[in-house]
Amino acid sequence: MAPNRLRLFVISVLAGALGGVLSWLYPLLATQSPIPLRFIPILGAIVFGVVASLIGIFLSNTDTTDIYRCFVYALVCGMFWKPIIDGGQSLIKEAEKAKPTLQAQDLAPDVTKAAEALKKAAPAALPADLNTATSAGVKLAALIPQIQDSGVKAEAERALQQLVTAVSEAGSKDPKAAVQSLTAIAERTAQSGTSQPGRNAMIAVADLSSRSTVATAVKGLTAVATSAAEHGHKELAMDSHLKAAEVATQAPADTALPQHQLQGLKENAEAAAKFFAGVGDEVKASAAAQQAGKLKAMAERVKQ
Repeated sequence: MAPNRLRLFVISVLAGALGGVLSWLYPLLATQSPIPLRFIPILGAIVFGVVASLIGIFLSNTDTTDIYRCFVYALVCGMFWKPIIDGGQSLIKEAEKAKPTLQAQDLAPDVTKAAEALKKAAPAALPADLNTATSAGVKLAALIPQIQDSGVKAEAERALQQLVTAVSEAGSKDPKAAVQSLTAIAERTAQSGTSQPGRNAMIAVADLSSRSTVATAVKGLTAVATSAAEHGHKELAMDSHLKAAEVATQAPADTALPQHQLQGLKENAEAAAKFFAGVGDEVKASAAAQQAGKLKAMAERVKQ
């Protein structure tokens, strides 16, 4: 601690302690009560007075250039320590609430840069760049539901969408790695009920599925559905199951999934059809029922 800061700290502590003593003495003198010979109350008043003075000086942006003014302010804080400490608790709670917003504000430009880097990445550097971009994207996706400022939230979602687009485009060079990256982002957003970038990541996973990525895409979309269901977002879970079923049924015949996996996808599609029918979405209910029928036929063929 620098000398001036140390001096300020010591003065604040002494003034706060004195204020705590005065806060203990004042009601006794005001009511002309006898002063007790017990030390516990006055020690408690001293401790709380010191804490209140430190909150007042160091946490409330007090002008510390005038040392005498600081002494008086710390003294007053020590005397009226209860409201100061209560206010300090509120200050800490507000700081905790604002923390995700500040973190997202710092992280969003990094995600945008990672997206730009992916567009220019050479094939040899793509896996490392994808890992870096995915890590940043997942962190940002986790912060978005907690962001308090609408402008910062919009900027974070814009950055995440740029990343989803860049990863989708990188799929032409390394489809399997791109599917894994998009799945990680979609799975993280699913925990909070997702955002539009999260839904777009799911769509991109389905669009990127090919001969080499069918199993990876189905596994990823099923993981997204599981994550959404565990966090109470049933509609998103059913959307993910429907996407997984579509990927599986559109796969080339020579890339058919194992019979037990097809059976599981069929059951998930049937559950999705029932759910969407229950909420009045006949289009998705019909699509899920059709996928369930196709998966049943595929499972029977594989079994034979």
